[in-house]
Amino acid sequence: MIPIASFLIQKGKCHNCKAEIGIHYPLIELITASIFLLVSIFWIEPLQVLFFSICFFTLICIGVIGYRESSIPKFINVGFIVFGLIASALKVGSISPDDAILGGSFGFLIPFIYNFTYSRQHWKSNLIEPSNFLLLAAVGVWVGPVCITFIAIVGLFTQGLASTLYASNEFKILDYHKTLICALGVITILMRQ
Repeated sequence: MIPIASFLIQKGKCHNCKAEIGIHYPLIELITASIFLLVSIFWIEPLQVLFFSICFFTLICIGVIGYRESSIPKFINVGFIVFGLIASALKVGSISPDDAILGGSFGFLIPFIYNFTYSRQHWKSNLIEPSNFLLLAAVGVWVGPVCITFIAIVGLFTQGLASTLYASNEFKILDYHKTLICALGVITILMRQ
């Protein structure tokens, strides 16, 4: 809460140089604090609090990186997949190890099949970025096969819409699909508990 309070006290300006601070910084702090509060309300077991705190922190980081950058580093997604499989093996959440593996597989295969179908029909380069394969697989490990199918369809639709509307322009105003996938992942994990 300190960063939010200091942002308000200093009226959105740096204390030293008086430069404006973007509103997204306190928003990220507020979202993070809210999610950690929800984690402490939904889960009582220390192991669950630890695992889901790390899960949501990782999703927030991926969402912010996805909003700012064109791709997410592989080690973050792969680490998130491994961490989710460990969580399911330890029965930390409501996802069984079988559902975690299926969710990760669905999350990876849905954009793969979409790319294959799209490139065969239009003879163009792939529409879906390879980093989204791992992102959807990582979220799928945490939410299971049914929920990841919905999240993947929404994510692919927003990316496809952005690519179609802004194909001739480098700036894609609708290109927030990674952040959307992460937000839907957080909501789905909270609702499954």
